[in-house]
Amino acid sequence: DYGKAVNHLAGRIRRMGFSNLVSKVYPETRHESLNEVNRDIVMADFAAWTDSVLKS
Repeated sequence: DYGKAVNHLAGRIRRMGFSNLVSKVYPETRHESLNEVNRDIVMADFAAWTDSVLKS
């Protein structure tokens, strides 16, 4: 469903009161983002997110 379920779940989690939530849908990938052709972009985003969480 091209990320609709992910966005729906993220919305439900936010409505439950969780505010520190980040979700990103990569349109050119499916369910194995770390094994897709754009894995370098995915890993860079993950590393940046990890850095931001560890600094806070």
